[in-house]
Amino acid sequence: MYVGIDLGIDTCSASILDEQGNIKECLDFVNDSAGWGKLETAMDTDVKIAMEACTAAYPIYDHLVSKGYSVFVAHPAAVGAITQNKSITDDKASYILANLLRLNYLPLAYIPSPQTIMIRDILRTRIKTGQEITRTKNRIHGFLAKNGKREIIRRKKCIFGKSGRAILNDIRFNDPRDCILKTMFATMDNLTAQRKVLDEEIAKISIDNPFVNLLMTIPGIDYYSALIIVNEIGDIDRFKDASSLCMYAGLVPSVHSSCNVTRMGRITKRGPPMLRWVLTVNVNKINKYNNPITQFYRRIANKKKSKKVAYVAAARKLLVMIYYMLKNRESCRWEVPELTDRKKKTLQKTCQRKALKA
Repeated sequence: MYVGIDLGIDTCSASILDEQGNIKECLDFVNDSAGWGKLETAMDTDVKIAMEACTAAYPIYDHLVSKGYSVFVAHPAAVGAITQNKSITDDKASYILANLLRLNYLPLAYIPSPQTIMIRDILRTRIKTGQEITRTKNRIHGFLAKNGKREIIRRKKCIFGKSGRAILNDIRFNDPRDCILKTMFATMDNLTAQRKVLDEEIAKISIDNPFVNLLMTIPGIDYYSALIIVNEIGDIDRFKDASSLCMYAGLVPSVHSSCNVTRMGRITKRGPPMLRWVLTVNVNKINKYNNPITQFYRRIANKKKSKKVAYVAAARKLLVMIYYMLKNRESCRWEVPELTDRKKKTLQKTCQRKALKA
């Protein structure tokens, strides 16, 4: 039997097929433990199950795997490219998944381990918290400029440091604007405290990770960026070469080839956006040091006269280097030992601070 499940946050639809592709049963069930029991009752023990990767897939996937079922998770974009059906219902979607699995055409997605998923969640929460802090600071900048306090912003390079914050705390409008400013400061302080807690937890996870310690030997990459890269990539051995990893990250150009004409377009941007983001951010940090990545970036920037193109090209070259470092368990060949030691001491201090609080 082959079962295709079209997942939803609240309800799901399943189609059960036999070996010839005939529909034996279609049923709708609630996406909770009671609904999963209803699905198990309708299925035999010798069954293969297909579902698409999405947020709602994690609980039911873990449950069915724990019960001993063979579960296959499909890549949604690849399934859409195969079917190209513009008229889709829940029953039809579940039937398509079951039939693709039966015909061995189901495009499979990578399923990270529960530990990797947990670390990804805390890292993405940390990124979102940092983004919220930046938005709050921008709102404070705008509010001060709007209310005639532009000279304070202009005079202080960082108005959110100790001296700058002392000046901001003394600002008084003697009207409801004081309440607005106080609320924004409280929001920023609360988010900053949350970020500190997340940083301590991330440091605790990073300190014993051998791959994070390897990537920290690259000048410009700290434990935070290294942990993001390691967990967004997942198991490095699933990639047969560096080109496969670059394709996974979406850092390869799109190609349109027909007869003797080949057109190269922009990068595909398929794959984890967090991985592309952290690579391009760290290219900027790596450029502060004299190394092959910096030299490559400058050569591309001068040739193409575009920093954006150079950033993407350098990010791809950095990812290729990271692939061989992780694959061969090899440190960076242009490591700066003093810089690496400094980063490791910072990591240890952050872990000690968390241990003292505990």
